[in-house]
Amino acid sequence: MKPKPNNAIPANLPVPQPASKVTLDEAPLNQAAPSIDEATSSLNPDNIADFISPIPVSALEMLRKTGEEVGGAYEIPADELDAIGRTMFDSPQSQDNSIVVLMPSEYISKLPSQALVRIRSKGDNRTYAGIVTAGPFAEPDGLRADAPIVVTTTVRGIFLPRFHGRVHVEVMHEILADGTTVPPRYRPLPNSPVYGMSEAETAATLKLTGDVRLGVAIGHDNLEVNLSAQSKAVLPRHTAILGTTGGGKSTTVSGMIKRFQEAGLATILFDTEGDQPNDAGCTERSWAACRRREERPGVAFGWARDNRDRNGRKGNSLIRPAL
Repeated sequence: MKPKPNNAIPANLPVPQPASKVTLDEAPLNQAAPSIDEATSSLNPDNIADFISPIPVSALEMLRKTGEEVGGAYEIPADELDAIGRTMFDSPQSQDNSIVVLMPSEYISKLPSQALVRIRSKGDNRTYAGIVTAGPFAEPDGLRADAPIVVTTTVRGIFLPRFHGRVHVEVMHEILADGTTVPPRYRPLPNSPVYGMSEAETAATLKLTGDVRLGVAIGHDNLEVNLSAQSKAVLPRHTAILGTTGGGKSTTVSGMIKRFQEAGLATILFDTEGDQPNDAGCTERSWAACRRREERPGVAFGWARDNRDRNGRKGNSLIRPAL
């Protein structure tokens, strides 16, 4: 048989005493608690020390010593002072050669669509060139853009929360130490500084220099796209100009021929439809774009359908209008 448990309290253990009643300042339990007005009557609303206890001096001294041990106050490295954004961590939705760059709100206008950037990857010292493919987007700091409080304050116009910018960048290539470029094998690491390229750097990266001007690059105000008349990399090869009806294909061809003639390139045109634009056929959109740059549309020729040529022969004659 199992022995019965001994419930007796050992002699060496203290016997618990019944708890005594705790009163507030020895006041009777039935005394009413002071009201808020009575409790705060002696507090000065203009004196914050009446509401918040001061930080102990020992804690401040410990914080100062810890800061000195880790290197003191944070200072932006000298080579990152011109950075306008930083790379973000990857997510399960991340794609190859595509990264997210975050920036302060005051730098959003510096990274428009199609802008080129230079990324210096921290940790592996690799340098990449990329192009903005989406954005810039504005997102509130620390909140989802569709959070109820953000929606309410936006609709009512109560206040504008702090926000930052976000762009998606496609990595084009890696830039080696000697300036040559190679296909990217890696990705920029998180928190790497991102720098915007100037128009001169963009033109050099995209190889836009030459003596044959084609136009202005999309997403840029003054970045001209040029080709070399002596290079055989583009012009002698098969080139297609694609676009919807009324998109400006014929006007583009007309402008190109004008530039080719100015560069001394022999040009032969087969216009089976007879729809090449003349000076009067330029669209108002073309004129508006040229007025901004103080230019005229690049029209090289027109058609004289009802006139005879110099030798009296009928038919369409290729003419060069006065510009």
